[in-house]
Amino acid sequence: MAPAGDMPTAQAMAQSFSLANMVPQASEHNRGVWAKSVEMATRNHVRRADGNVFTNCVILALN
Repeated sequence: MAPAGDMPTAQAMAQSFSLANMVPQASEHNRGVWAKSVEMATRNHVRRADGNVFTNCVILALN
């Protein structure tokens, strides 16, 4: 997965809209907590990093 806004060219951005690069999202979550907390912090870390940055997702089962 890669956000279209991170694509370096118009062609790469167009190619990022394939179904292989899509994940269902809740807009209120994606524009709120995720954008302001997780995504912004990750992008800031990448800007400061001296090398590759790898991210991962952890799913917790809440009972």
